[in-house]
Amino acid sequence: DNLTPSVWIEATPKVVQTGGTTKLNWGVYNVGSFTCASSASPDNSNWPDGTPITTSGEKSVSATFTGINTFTITCTNSDNESGSASANVLVSRIREVAP
Repeated sequence: DNLTPSVWIEATPKVVQTGGTTKLNWGVYNVGSFTCASSASPDNSNWPDGTPITTSGEKSVSATFTGINTFTITCTNSDNESGSASANVLVSRIREVAP
């Protein structure tokens, strides 16, 4: 009996300027033979849909679209049961002005 993957992902920072970079950290809480893939909304070439990724890791991605950018990891076990997690990053067009 395979465990359903219990997945987590977080983004730091959660608010960036247009074209800014956020660092994604992700992992799976339980141990098992899982395959994991990335996806993003809107599409992001740094975190392409359906690309195989490791069950844990970190990666810096640039956020290009103003508004909410969602980065998702989905892991699946050999019984085809999946678990996923998402992290939202707010991309702001406003630049901070030095006083």
